[in-house]
Amino acid sequence: MYQLFKQLILPPAGPLLLALAGLAAMGSGRRWGRWPLGIGLLLAWLLTTDAVVSPLVDAYVDSPPSRQILHQAQAWTGRSDAVVLVLGGGIRRASSADGGYDLQPLTSERLRRGLWWSKRLKLPLAFSGGLPAVGDADRPTESSVVARVLGELGAPPALWFEDRASNTQENARFSAELLRRHGTKKVILVTHGLHMPRALHHFRSQVPDVEILPAPLHRDPEPGWILAQWLPSSAAAAQGSYLVYEWVARTVGK
Repeated sequence: MYQLFKQLILPPAGPLLLALAGLAAMGSGRRWGRWPLGIGLLLAWLLTTDAVVSPLVDAYVDSPPSRQILHQAQAWTGRSDAVVLVLGGGIRRASSADGGYDLQPLTSERLRRGLWWSKRLKLPLAFSGGLPAVGDADRPTESSVVARVLGELGAPPALWFEDRASNTQENARFSAELLRRHGTKKVILVTHGLHMPRALHHFRSQVPDVEILPAPLHRDPEPGWILAQWLPSSAAAAQGSYLVYEWVARTVGK
């Protein structure tokens, strides 16, 4: 039910449903229906264009330049009280070579970036990701799939896995226990840029005595003809949907 509700309110479905409601109202003779119809169609268009989505994402994320993050992170190279912590983004069924579970693209991108940071700074890797609140009975934890993928890649094993979290709030709460247990004082936090504000909020609430350096993944629009930025694209649509999802999740405190 939650997944259905999420799909219905996120763009483009949410704006299109608003437009459909306006159209139905107009069909019943209610002239005010033209307003939700027009607003819904306009939002459905604008939230799939880089011209609108990219500035909104930049304003929401408000992240320092990558070079500044790298410069600060290099001061932590080889520290025994520092760790690179990757947050999960989900797994999917029947996408591995043997038909089992594999990483969602979001998780794969975060893990690859976390491995880069771990190798570059000579720091151990940690991962947080468990089971969704609602899922299949035979579904493995996200951490167990990541552990398998690390082995397949020939990467060093993670320092620890947090395998109970089902949302970002729990990522922070359950990871805090492991951070304290290992005496960690500095964390390079790896997730996507749109997810980072919410993740930072929860982690800084749970471990205020730990210094957290955000290391977000970003997506920049492809350079090209300026008018093309006002045309819908699948990449901008995905970003627009992700932006609305993060705003809603942050508002409800998850």
